[in-house]
Amino acid sequence: MTYFLQDETVRRVIFRGVGDAAEKCVSCVEVFKRKFKEELYQWNALSTAKRVTYWDPIVEGMNRLKVTIDTPVIFIMLSRDPYPAELQCMSMQKSSDKGTKTHSKPPETRPARRGGKRQQQRGSNKWSRPAKDARETETAERQEILEKLEKLP
Repeated sequence: MTYFLQDETVRRVIFRGVGDAAEKCVSCVEVFKRKFKEELYQWNALSTAKRVTYWDPIVEGMNRLKVTIDTPVIFIMLSRDPYPAELQCMSMQKSSDKGTKTHSKPPETRPARRGGKRQQQRGSNKWSRPAKDARETETAERQEILEKLEKLP
C-alpha cells in the first residue's frame, strides 16, 4: 500500500475481504483513506463466493458428502481518478464527501464527562432513570396497593 502512496503512476488499489475478513477490509480502507492526503474515489461491490468442501464418511459404505457454502465478499476499489459515468452508481463516494459524521469536534469544545454540565434531554426517554421524586411516589403507590391486597379476604 505504501507503493500506492509513493508512485504517482499507480492510479487504483483494490481491497478484497472474504468471509469474516469483510469487516476488517472496510476498517483497513477507512484507515488508508485517513492517511492518504489526496482526494480518492471509492467504488464498492458486494458479492458471495462459493466454497466447496468434501466430507469423508465416518461409516463405511456411505458416499462422500459435498458441501457448498456461500461466503460474503466485498471489493473496494480506491482510485485517484473519477470513475467514468457508465460505472457510477449509489455505492460510489469521494473521500471528501461528508456523508457520515466523524469525531471532528475539537477537544476543547467537548463537555467534561464527570462533574460537567448535563445536557437536557430533548424528548422523553423510556430507558432513562426516573427522577428521585418519581421513584419515591411510585414506591409509595406500590406500598399502598400491597397493603390493600393484604387486607383482601
